[in-house]
Amino acid sequence: MKIKRHAQFKIGLMLNVAVAGIFIIAAVITVVLVRGNMRQQALAEAESKARITLERNLAIHTYFTHNLKPKLFELTGPLTSKDYFEPSWMSSTYAIREIDKYFKSLNPEGYYYKDAAINARSPDNEAAEYEREFLEELKKDQKLEKSSGIRMIDGKPYLVIMRRGEVMESSCLRCHSSPANAPGDMVKSYGSERSFNRHAGDVVSTVSMRIPLSEAYANADRFTIKLSILLLLVLCVLFTFQYFIYNRLLIEPLGRIREKALKIKRDKEGLGEKIPEIAGKELNDLATAFNDMSTSLKNNMDNLQETINGSVFALAKAGEFMGLYTEGHPERVANLAAAIARELDLSDDQIRGIRVMGLLHDIGKIVVPREILSKLTILSDREWGIIREHPKAGSDILEKISFPWPVAEAVLHHHERVDGSGYPSHLKGSDISLEAKILSVSEVVESIASHQLYRPGHGAEAALEEIGRNKGILYDAEIVDACLRLFWEKGYKIECGSG
Repeated sequence: MKIKRHAQFKIGLMLNVAVAGIFIIAAVITVVLVRGNMRQQALAEAESKARITLERNLAIHTYFTHNLKPKLFELTGPLTSKDYFEPSWMSSTYAIREIDKYFKSLNPEGYYYKDAAINARSPDNEAAEYEREFLEELKKDQKLEKSSGIRMIDGKPYLVIMRRGEVMESSCLRCHSSPANAPGDMVKSYGSERSFNRHAGDVVSTVSMRIPLSEAYANADRFTIKLSILLLLVLCVLFTFQYFIYNRLLIEPLGRIREKALKIKRDKEGLGEKIPEIAGKELNDLATAFNDMSTSLKNNMDNLQETINGSVFALAKAGEFMGLYTEGHPERVANLAAAIARELDLSDDQIRGIRVMGLLHDIGKIVVPREILSKLTILSDREWGIIREHPKAGSDILEKISFPWPVAEAVLHHHERVDGSGYPSHLKGSDISLEAKILSVSEVVESIASHQLYRPGHGAEAALEEIGRNKGILYDAEIVDACLRLFWEKGYKIECGSG
C-alpha cells in the first residue's frame, strides 16, 4: 500500500508565521475600523453642522414670515406706495442669501447653502438638477422631509442635505401670485416671469446644503497612516518579544529534546544521557519522561549487550571445544578487528558489532570435518571446496539471530577480496561491506602470525608483510594502513596462540 507523505515544516517557523499573520490581520482590521469610524464621525459632525445651519435658516424664514414682514407692512403701509419693494426685509430668501455671503467671507471652507427653487426669482436660487429631482419628490410625497447622501462634485466628496423648505404662505402671495399684484419695483428688478403663479400651501423650495468632506477625510487618512506606523512599531516590538519568549520557552527546549533523540538514533552511546531541567511544567514533564525512557532503554540495552556478549562468547568457545580452530583464535581476530575499527574512528556501537563478528566469523566451520581442518598436507580440490563452504554455513546459522548489526553478512563475506578473487561470491571493492573488509584483514594477520591446527605461526612481521604487499589488491588500502599504524606506531601486539 502506498503511504502518502506529508510535507514536513518546522513547528517554530510555522507558529511564528502564524502569530505574525494574526498580528498583521489584527492590525489591518484595527486600522480599517478606525479609518471607517473616523470617516463616520466626520460625516456625523458634518450632518450636525448642516442640521444647525438648516434649522437656523428655517427659523429666519419663519421669523420673516410671521413676525418681521407683518409688522413692517403695518408700519410702512401708510408711508409707501403699492409698488414699493425692499428685498432686505420683504424677502427672507434674499436676506438669507446675503447673510450667507457674509458667512462665506468669514469662513471660506467651501460650505454651500441655498434656498433652491424651480423658476426661482433670483438665478442664485435656481435649483440644480439633483435639487429639482428632490423638489419633484416633495410634491409627490407629502411625508418626505429630507434627503441626505455623499455626492462627488468636481471630483471632491460632499455631504449633501436637502430638506423640505418654504411652504407658500398667504402673506407671500402678493409677491408670488401674479405680476399684476406684485410691487412694481420688484417686477422692474426681477421681471414678470420668474417665481409667479404660486399658490398657498405649495412647496416652493428646498433648503439645500453641502458640507465639504475632503479635509475631514484627509485628516482621517493622515491619522490612519500615523496609527498604522504606530501599530507597525508596536507589532514589531510585540513580535520580537513574543519570538524571544516563544523560542526561549518552547522551541529551544523542544530542540534540545530533538537533538538528544537524534543523538541516540545516530549513536546508542547517547542512551542514558539526561536533558537538563527545562523551564515550564509541561515541557519539564516531557523532558523528565524522556530521561526516564532513555535511562530505561540504556539499562535494557546494557542487559541485552551482556546477553549477546555471553551468548557469542559461548558460541566461540563451543567452536574451540569442537576443534574448529585453535584456542583464542576468535578472541584475537575480534580484538584486532575492534582495534582497526577504533583506528578508523568508527562509533562505539559499530566497534561492538565488529567485535561480535570477529568472535563468530568461523562458526561455519562446524560443517567442515575436523580431519580437514587439522590436515597437515596439501588439501585436495574437494577439500578446499568443503572449506570454502564455511562462510555460507556461518551466515546461515547467524541470520536466524536478530543482531543489531549485520553479523551474518560480514561473516558471509569475510573471505572476499577487493580484486574479486575471494569467495564465496567473488565480490569486488565497494560491493564488500566495511565490516567484512576489516574481518578479512584481521583474520589474515592473526592466521599468519599465530599457530593454527595445521601449521605453526609465522609471526606478526610476516603477517604485516603479507597485507602490505597486497594492499589495494586483495585487501582494502585504508584498512591495511590502519592496521599497520596499530603495529608500527602504537605498539599493538597479538598474543599468538601456541596450540
